[in-house]
Amino acid sequence: EVDADFVSISYNPSGGGGDADAGIWADPCVQWWYDSDTGVQGLAGAPTTTGEAVYAWADRSAHGWSAAQAGDPPSWVAGALNGHGAVRSASGSQQRLRACVRPYQAGLVGDFTAFVLARRSTPTGLACLFGQSLSPRVSMYSYTDGSGEDLRVVVGSSSYVSATSYTPSTSWELIEVRYRAGNASFFVNGSALQTVSATLTHAVTDSEWDLFLGAYNSQGCDVDLAACVLLDGRATELFCDTVRAWLLAFSGL
Repeated sequence: EVDADFVSISYNPSGGGGDADAGIWADPCVQWWYDSDTGVQGLAGAPTTTGEAVYAWADRSAHGWSAAQAGDPPSWVAGALNGHGAVRSASGSQQRLRACVRPYQAGLVGDFTAFVLARRSTPTGLACLFGQSLSPRVSMYSYTDGSGEDLRVVVGSSSYVSATSYTPSTSWELIEVRYRAGNASFFVNGSALQTVSATLTHAVTDSEWDLFLGAYNSQGCDVDLAACVLLDGRATELFCDTVRAWLLAFSGL
């Protein structure tokens, strides 16, 4: 059984030397970990009211890549998911939070696993989940315009992979992508959706770059975000399964 508020691990699933008494977000393979229960800040502390502006979101990983307002702030949605709140980027806006990250210095060079716990207000239009519009990047978005980009992950300057079997929904979803040596496997709410052959090439750099939570382009619908997690290639399948179980328990999905 996985406790949605805290997970203590007594083994070292990633092989990275993690502290067994810390939460799974402290494992060295975790590049970033944002969940809406921790470190979301409004104007006067943690937001409590729907519509309240959100100005910061703390990264629970050991890197501490906390995100802050970049342009118009997103807003809070109280009790959005299983008793937890969510951060909303409104349709027609570029509401977002920005973190300055150095993932390539921290080990993100090949395989990776991404998790996003999100909901969109309509099944059509552009829904930016996380990332940025310039290289280097790891970005995820859904774009239901008939282009086959229903769910797309972009890595580096130009490499990408799309899940054409994905059907956008207005329900909360845990979207997961596991990239392993030329194959990207997509999952929704823990169930396998599609595996696609693709070569995703990171634009490795020592430079700091911007990670946007929410809209890095203008949203085509309201997008609510309750969690965003990225693991690097040191994460074992067991560790990825543990993170998935935590997020499913957190969300009640």
